[in-house]
Amino acid sequence: MSLTGHLHVPDLVGVIQLVCLERRVAHLRVGEGARAGSLYFADGKVVHAEFEGLEGESAFERLIGVQGGAFELEYGTAPPRHTITRPVQALLLDACRRRDEGERGQNNGLGTLARAAIEPGLARGLVLVEKDGTVVSQQDLPDPEARARLIARLVREAEGIGALLRLGALRRAWVYPSNGPCFIVAPYGPRWVGIEAEGGPAGRLLEAALDQVLGAGGGRGPAEE
Repeated sequence: MSLTGHLHVPDLVGVIQLVCLERRVAHLRVGEGARAGSLYFADGKVVHAEFEGLEGESAFERLIGVQGGAFELEYGTAPPRHTITRPVQALLLDACRRRDEGERGQNNGLGTLARAAIEPGLARGLVLVEKDGTVVSQQDLPDPEARARLIARLVREAEGIGALLRLGALRRAWVYPSNGPCFIVAPYGPRWVGIEAEGGPAGRLLEAALDQVLGAGGGRGPAEE
């Protein structure tokens, strides 16, 4: 069984995420003009990459940078060898960070988080706020001010409860409103970020992506990316 189509960068990331989530053995061919490469998957992992004479992680990073072209996904094709051992979320995050090097200082550092969460289709939108609820930056949220007020109230209440019970600072919170998608709140440097999450299996991949960007216990923030 095979699947073919045309792609841009977010589509490619989404295909990679999907194949890993399915935990199938597969071969993904990617082509852009005369440039062509391959990714091989096994047991939910990218295990081998080839691109323009390169192999392993360097080939993976170059493939992620392909801006267009076509892809063909073929299931059941075993990898010729194993050249990659790191988790795919770590690979994607590193590739995103390098793409952000030219954008550092723009969008208040949300670029890496947006590429890790929104482009693969794991989240719907982001908002970066000051502790008092002032919106610093946002992406793809229809009402960021309302989300910012929610974050500010949640942070105040968490600080009060944390001080009373000696629980320490808030690390991450999942909010489940009755009339909307899940909303994740986490520290991001001196500020706070809110992420409107997709539901279903994407939630597990989003949590892994946030652990890579923000750290398993909190947020590193744009100054430390």
